[in-house]
Amino acid sequence: MTGPIETPLNTASRQIAEDEQRQARQTDLIAKLAGDEEVLAHAQLLLAEVTRTLTIGRAHRSLLLSSQGPPLSGNGAASLPTARHRPPQYAGKLLG
Repeated sequence: MTGPIETPLNTASRQIAEDEQRQARQTDLIAKLAGDEEVLAHAQLLLAEVTRTLTIGRAHRSLLLSSQGPPLSGNGAASLPTARHRPPQYAGKLLG
């Protein structure tokens, strides 16, 4: 049996959370390193890569969010103009 299907937005959010944990862990490890400059340099390069990945993930999530359209209003309906609130150029026009 498989679990629920993960949406692209949920996947992006999960991956960002995981990358934030990696970034924090790497930052902690760097703070504890002492003495070996070569090891420290490699650890800093890895942190830079994790940070770049996190930046890309956040941009991807932002694109996913922006492609979803307007946020839902309080009653669960999309915030779209009703007949009363349509701009005048559309007043009285019907699809047909």
